[in-house]
Amino acid sequence: MIFLDGENDQKISYHPIIPNDFFEDMESPWKGRVKRIHVEEAFAEVERAAEALSLAISEDFLPIISRIKATTAPLGGPKGEVVYAREHEAVWFKGKRFAPVAWAGTPGEEQIKQLRPAIDSKGRKVGLEWFTTVKVEDALTRYHEAGDKAKARVLELLRGLSAELQTKINILIFASMLLVIAKALFAHVRLNIRSLKSSI
Repeated sequence: MIFLDGENDQKISYHPIIPNDFFEDMESPWKGRVKRIHVEEAFAEVERAAEALSLAISEDFLPIISRIKATTAPLGGPKGEVVYAREHEAVWFKGKRFAPVAWAGTPGEEQIKQLRPAIDSKGRKVGLEWFTTVKVEDALTRYHEAGDKAKARVLELLRGLSAELQTKINILIFASMLLVIAKALFAHVRLNIRSLKSSI
């Protein structure tokens, strides 16, 4: 039931668009604790949610980033990137000066129109440079819910294992004490036999 170091079926999710720290922080508390076969459904749900989050970010943020990269400005040009906001456990778009002066239907404009300010858990704007979309927020919520379910399932399994082992701990302690006593007796007997042989 316990996950062993040599097993590699529980890798942290990875998507090139999303900063690695995000998945590491979200999944490392529970992944690698128990064998995957015991929580397969929860793991699969997290993987599907991570894929959906990656897709939402690709569709909503990448066109804006591509537009920014295509724009060249000597100083103070547009900036934008997908960033992991650790304190909010979210992946958002962080940028400035990326909105066009005149809307001309060019690539990325539709996605820029969908952006809304990122909101923290208390309902306050995170900052002037932080943005998200409804689709990304929905995918992020689904990912967090799937991760919470997986974490709860892993903890439930570990608590069950702990309770099961708790009943057997007294037997293990007793057996180890008997082993220590038996080794000590054997050492004394062996020492006495040697001393008897040397005296004869």
